[in-house]
Amino acid sequence: MNLLFISLAAPPDSIWQIKSGEELILLLLAVTLLVGMIVIGIVATYLLVILRKALDPVPVVAKPADTRSLWQRVSGLHALADEKHLVMDHAYDGIVELDNPTPPWFMGLFYGTISFGVIYLFIFHVLKVGQLQTAEYTQEVALAEVQRDAYIKRVAGSINENTVRFISDAKSLGDGKAIYTQSCVDRAGLALISPTSTGCTAAR
Repeated sequence: MNLLFISLAAPPDSIWQIKSGEELILLLLAVTLLVGMIVIGIVATYLLVILRKALDPVPVVAKPADTRSLWQRVSGLHALADEKHLVMDHAYDGIVELDNPTPPWFMGLFYGTISFGVIYLFIFHVLKVGQLQTAEYTQEVALAEVQRDAYIKRVAGSINENTVRFISDAKSLGDGKAIYTQSCVDRAGLALISPTSTGCTAAR
């Protein structure tokens, strides 16, 4: 039922778009076959592991109890006293190697990014439920252009030579000079941006 709902709700260019009952039956058969193959593979792997253990039993070596704190387990830290339990089987010229795997927190982040990538791929590229970045950018640019046109229609006619006035008092000129120096001039006294810009022109 959920598969049929996904098929009906999918966009026209999605792979889940089913046009006839025969295609739905074929899709169900393909999914059933895929799930069956996965189950058979898992069972076969499990039986192979059991068979190898039965034919070549490995002596069980009792490991010391893990007395580390929660922080030490998450960060993968070990005490110096436990170093002898981390020595691997091989050694070269008296040099031994410690079994020091990647910390659990790093592996959690690693597998988390993989899971996120799979979910993102399934949602945005298979089901096509959400918008990709290009589509979002195009939509936002179109919305910004509409807002800009509305702003120009509302404000453009209110600013002209008849509505502005010349300010000549010392305080206003000083404030304008400070704004221009702060926003439009660098330490060497050179203009940072074009003097025709609105902000710098007003400040000047």
